[in-house]
Amino acid sequence: MKDKLFKEFSGVSLKDWETKATADLKGKSPYDFATKTEDGISINPYYNSENSAPATVIPTRKNRHWQIIEEFLVTDEKRSNLEILERLNEGVNGIILYVEESVDMDILLNQILVEHITVHWVSENPEAISEKWVNFIEKNNYNIQKTSGSINSDVFENLLRTGNWFSSRESDLARIKSTLDKNLGNTSPLAINANIYHNSGATTAQELALTLTHIHEYYVLFGAKALKNLWVNLAIGSEYFVEIAKFRAFRLLFENLLTHLGETGNITLYTESGLTNKTIYDPWVNMLRTTTEGMSAVIGGADEICLKSYDIRFAEPEGFGLRIARNQQLLMMGESYLSANEDPGKGAFFIEELTQKLGEEAWKIFVDLEAKGGWMACANNNTIQGLVGKSAAAKLEKFESGEITLLGTNLYPNQKEKMKGEIQFSPSNHKDLQSGEINPLRPLFLALNMEIERLEKEEAND
Repeated sequence: MKDKLFKEFSGVSLKDWETKATADLKGKSPYDFATKTEDGISINPYYNSENSAPATVIPTRKNRHWQIIEEFLVTDEKRSNLEILERLNEGVNGIILYVEESVDMDILLNQILVEHITVHWVSENPEAISEKWVNFIEKNNYNIQKTSGSINSDVFENLLRTGNWFSSRESDLARIKSTLDKNLGNTSPLAINANIYHNSGATTAQELALTLTHIHEYYVLFGAKALKNLWVNLAIGSEYFVEIAKFRAFRLLFENLLTHLGETGNITLYTESGLTNKTIYDPWVNMLRTTTEGMSAVIGGADEICLKSYDIRFAEPEGFGLRIARNQQLLMMGESYLSANEDPGKGAFFIEELTQKLGEEAWKIFVDLEAKGGWMACANNNTIQGLVGKSAAAKLEKFESGEITLLGTNLYPNQKEKMKGEIQFSPSNHKDLQSGEINPLRPLFLALNMEIERLEKEEAND
């Protein structure tokens, strides 16, 4: 009986199915219902093995259980130490510490078992922080090979964000070189803060290409050691499947870059909530946004994830907002079992096709940017700023016309909602950013103009 099952039915080819579908649609092709991504990539109404890319072997994350990351701005080491210990007990297993060069690591890391968590240091002076980190590990008899994290002082990102170097080009690059020369074990000596591209309005393919150009510029300056242990920060957008494909495509692009350079290398892929689609009004919707974004990052293969608090646009992160952001990941890992598979997207026709197309489009942009001189040349002559700025303007126009919607803002807004009393810092359109060494990239918040208008009306009606 089992051997005869379905044998009486003949197979149906894609061509036969499309012919029948066209007839049922009264002459319209099913492909007439295709849509396009912001990069012009066609999204077909259906996929199967005949019209999609084959399954791709993607370099997967280091561990099936990703790292749940939380950020800490350190102004008082003792207070931050207590906060970190509390968060670790609540499920966090990785921390990002924004510190001054004078930080006292003995106080800050008291009773924290640094061999069992991920520790990232963000500082203007990576040379000083990396030296302190190595001394701390040696003094406390830790094994440096059992520690992980990064020394984060991306001078290119700072230049593009502020328009200026931290100190000067020579000084900043000398500090990066000194950090690369140190033995930091599994701690990445070089960070690529590519989240700036997404948060400034780049398309997905542009974001990938600019990240690759960013990495290649460090390689040009420092050689193979710049590729050995990279920490790469990519922001997560709201296009669920596109974002899954983005992270998968980035790993393939990095491998392709290594092949072309004839080098070996390794990346830790860190992802965090993007800010472009986050809103002040109806902020609870931000929880829904970060939930799907977190799922995209997990399925896309991120090693580390930091979901931002739902009120990140108007309040300092604390209490309830941080707990929800943390628990979102704990639910994904512990109850939804999203870490049970190394590459959940593998073999899904749509995701495989989108991964391939995004990679191809990003590589074209990367090659074009390199032909124009690479990252530094393109930042100096405004090529990067023009590329991203044009995309940001297109997105803003689509939002204001209603083509891009944000629930609770330009779709079903609650006009009676009052937020003025919740604002801890004023929203800004960043027009105060001034040119320095170069013209800086400007962050894009889709809802900003609408939010400023509503806040002004609230104030006028008080």
